[in-house]
Amino acid sequence: MLPLPLKRLTSFPGGDKAGHFILFGILSFLLNKSALVLHPKREPVHLVLTVSLLLAILIGLEEWSQSLFPARTMSFGDLFASYGGVFVFALVASWTNR
Repeated sequence: MLPLPLKRLTSFPGGDKAGHFILFGILSFLLNKSALVLHPKREPVHLVLTVSLLLAILIGLEEWSQSLFPARTMSFGDLFASYGGVFVFALVASWTNR
């Protein structure tokens, strides 16, 4: 059961994809921004790539795991929307680091 703000977000066509993009994008931004703050001496590009790649792998595993449950559905559309959010918000975290 989704909270009311998220239910409104997903109530229109494509809303589920928008939810994946925004929620995983926010997670990407927060993880990348935290890594950049905690490791200021490391190369920012490599740090953002590493964090984003690890997050993308976890997202892929999570989406794949849905195929193991009869009540859930694995969706490449959801996966690509999630990856899009990770990519765009990782760029935002990188740009705001300068």
